[in-house]
Amino acid sequence: MGKGVLEVHLVDAKGLSGNDFLAGKIDPYVIVQYRSQERKSSVARDQGRNPCWNEVFKFQINSSASNAQHKLILRILDHDHFSSDDFLGEATIDVTDMISLGAERGTYHQSAARHSVVLPDQTYHGEIKVGITFTASQVLYNFHASCCARPPAVCVPIGITGFREMRAVDLYVCIPMLWFQVQEDGEEIGGWRHRSFNQ
Repeated sequence: MGKGVLEVHLVDAKGLSGNDFLAGKIDPYVIVQYRSQERKSSVARDQGRNPCWNEVFKFQINSSASNAQHKLILRILDHDHFSSDDFLGEATIDVTDMISLGAERGTYHQSAARHSVVLPDQTYHGEIKVGITFTASQVLYNFHASCCARPPAVCVPIGITGFREMRAVDLYVCIPMLWFQVQEDGEEIGGWRHRSFNQ
């Protein structure tokens, strides 16, 4: 699927409801979760039903499975001083396609959009506005090729860097035989391979 960084821009929320609604004193904050990773926003004190955060959170994505599902869960709670925090609702955002497109293009950005905040019974409890960006990891590959022609034997080093993740490697040159070795950050990941262009 892809490896990289998922940035979540938490903008604001509209029309939230809570136990303190009549008093107009809800102090919302958000817990943003991607799998086992969690980030917590600041508390929007005295902002009531329409809080604004304008905060950015980053998550490390490390998934090679093509069929993996990627979801963000945003849980909104009301901060209380003298009792447990009240659950105001949550929004779930599927970011699978965003990560897939970002892995192919290098980066993918979705402008801030509103998502429904719901209770466990799917009762509507407002909206939350979020922007999302996925940036793929920069994986550098160094190719070292020995090109052999007879007679006489000639060895020509070839260096290529700057590739992102690659599913396969093909190097086309007009010579009969080619051996190449792939290294990632100085460590061998491929081993010597042989390709015959006469086949």
